[in-house]
Amino acid sequence: MSWSRAVHGTDFAALRVGAALTVAAAMIVSLWYAINSFRLGLELIEPLPYFDQWTFIENDYFRYLDGVYRWTDLFAHHNEHRILTTRLVLFADAIFFRMRGVMPILFIYATLASVAAGVAALCADTAYRVGIVFLAALGLAWSTCQWPNLASAFQVQMSLVHLFALVALAAASAGSIAALGIAAVADFLAVFSLGSGIFLIFPLGLVAALTRQYRGFVPLALFHLVLVIVYLDATWPPTDPIYGFAPLRCLTLMLEFIGLPFGGAASAGAAGLLVFASLLGLAIRRSANQAGDGRTAALLGLAAFALIEGAVVAYTRFEYGVGARYGTAAVVFWLATMAAAWRMAGRRFSAAMAVVACGLTVVANQPMYEADWRAYFTSMEEARHDLVGGDLSGQSLGRVFVAPQPYLPEAIRRLQSLHAGPFR
Repeated sequence: MSWSRAVHGTDFAALRVGAALTVAAAMIVSLWYAINSFRLGLELIEPLPYFDQWTFIENDYFRYLDGVYRWTDLFAHHNEHRILTTRLVLFADAIFFRMRGVMPILFIYATLASVAAGVAALCADTAYRVGIVFLAALGLAWSTCQWPNLASAFQVQMSLVHLFALVALAAASAGSIAALGIAAVADFLAVFSLGSGIFLIFPLGLVAALTRQYRGFVPLALFHLVLVIVYLDATWPPTDPIYGFAPLRCLTLMLEFIGLPFGGAASAGAAGLLVFASLLGLAIRRSANQAGDGRTAALLGLAAFALIEGAVVAYTRFEYGVGARYGTAAVVFWLATMAAAWRMAGRRFSAAMAVVACGLTVVANQPMYEADWRAYFTSMEEARHDLVGGDLSGQSLGRVFVAPQPYLPEAIRRLQSLHAGPFR
């Protein structure tokens, strides 16, 4: 007796309809969370500068107003970083919008949307499918697990460095001379957006290895080396007491870094690392069989960049641990990894990948992130009320700068005379 039967055409139609409905549901969930995040971003905009932004005001903006600022000062160190692009955004907000804080927040959301769009363009082959992947990814790209970077104008660097890394990796995977020029410009901007940009050479090397495009990689690597020498002032960077290394502790911190959308769960980070390693192994095998794909290589390179950031943070934040402000890097890791998996799996698994993306989006937008965001906003509003009222006590200053600096009272008074920031 035979248990086999012919498969009717309506079965295939039902499968196609089911897959389409699943993908549509994932897009709806993603858009719902994206809209909620954007609503929160607008509702909780805080014009009072926070923490490092006061350093920009004192060292950059006031010196610009005094007529002693040089264009080379845009490249000056800020702690261990050189934040050219952040300074440009903050200057634009201060000069054209009186430092109200709205423009940088909108810019951050636009940058993250651009990252999602770039990932979608690498994942899909047609404009229609790019749109589907973008809508399914936007809720994760704008997820509230990274709320410190959606709440502070100064944190624009966190989104910019990943956008420039994405452009550099995508251009490097293309391999043409014009694309390598674009990769070099994006590499320059990544290096001078955040300190992690100096490590972009390793993901670029990974892309070159997977696509077997070594000839174009050599001049790009030499250019990057020059950037790093300029970045470091041709000296070895100084150490800090908070830096440290212990294998188990650093591995745990790195896994917590990857698991930030899951509340910092190291187990989620371990799962993500295993998925990435599996995809990388498959990509290496395909490359060895002359079946490599440049877009997949770029996506894996972007995920690798976020992993390297996790390793660097594990060393530089050894004493403190990881915080929610590193959530953007973790979000980019999951975006790139899932997009690479979606591309490598093919259309047959679109519904399954949409379900996974939907689950990640829900987890990365847990209510506790909104609660933390609102608590921060309430604290800043209390500080704003005190400062506008003339209270420059240590308690009030401590809300806007973790370790209040001697220049803060005078800087606040000068900002008030300019009717900038929270002072109307």
